[in-house]
Amino acid sequence: MPVYEYRCASCSHEVESIVLPGEEAPEICPECGGELVRRWSRVGVQLVGWGFARNDSMLPDDGKRRPFKQIRDKAGELFD
Repeated sequence: MPVYEYRCASCSHEVESIVLPGEEAPEICPECGGELVRRWSRVGVQLVGWGFARNDSMLPDDGKRRPFKQIRDKAGELFD
């Protein structure tokens, strides 16, 4: 479920809200009645496959590529 963050333009009060598709986003600050503005938030992203620094750093120095499944399994061992 996406959680959106809003900040009041008047009093800087911050509000978090779940807004489902088809629903109206909150527009009025519950503290002062001012206008709420949607903030940019951080999101969790995991990039999988060749060409990403995290994955490519696991390649051996000789430049030969191992099967992706083998590298993914090794990464799972390292980050568990």
